[in-house]
Amino acid sequence: MSSNFVAISCFIMLIGVASYFLMRDPRFLAPAAFGFIMMAPLGVMFEETKTPKLLFYYTIGLAMVGIIGVITSLTEGTFLNGFLILFGVGFFAFQWVANYQLINADN
Repeated sequence: MSSNFVAISCFIMLIGVASYFLMRDPRFLAPAAFGFIMMAPLGVMFEETKTPKLLFYYTIGLAMVGIIGVITSLTEGTFLNGFLILFGVGFFAFQWVANYQLINADN
């Protein structure tokens, strides 16, 4: 199931990149970046950890913030907004949380 979500995320990224190159509109970089960044959380959200479903819920929250950021970006006509900044910070933190959880699951 995780691979299907990663494939959808990859498709979103490709649509965003294609739209950017076809229309030369920087706001289409937001869905491209969202699709690219979401591939990592979607790939590990079902992994077993000592804290059950933490990565799953974190991924869902991250996706919700990212989707709001992409919608805001597309409607306002700008690439960067507060939601996308929060999404970026959340993704950076996700890497630390996921690595900690996955390392502790083996110990």
